[in-house]
Amino acid sequence: MPSNARRRVHRRRVAKKHANRKHRRALKKRRHTRSVSFSQRKRAHKRARIAKLRSIRKQRKIRKHRRALRAKLQRQRRAHRRNLHRRIRAHRRAHRRGARKHPRAARKHRKHRKHHKRG
Repeated sequence: MPSNARRRVHRRRVAKKHANRKHRRALKKRRHTRSVSFSQRKRAHKRARIAKLRSIRKQRKIRKHRRALRAKLQRQRRAHRRNLHRRIRAHRRAHRRGARKHPRAARKHRKHRKHHKRG
């Protein structure tokens, strides 16, 4: 493992430890200052859990939408590129020497001719 990566991992671990310590200290302070009844704490916990679930759901929805949008744009980009190059190729083929005398090229335009021997 390169030293940079190791340093990054260490920094993340230390940050986590510090955050945990800060949170614990805050909890300890809160324990001494406010007296909250059990039912109130229970209600608050329930509300927090519901809020967390809601936020998770919301994030999932946002991610899904973002993914769909990215896929759509990618599809559009690909389609545009494909059509553009198809046009370029067709143009090049049409202007190639002997293209108008070539049987394959002639076959392409045969559908625009009048049909004499039909039925």
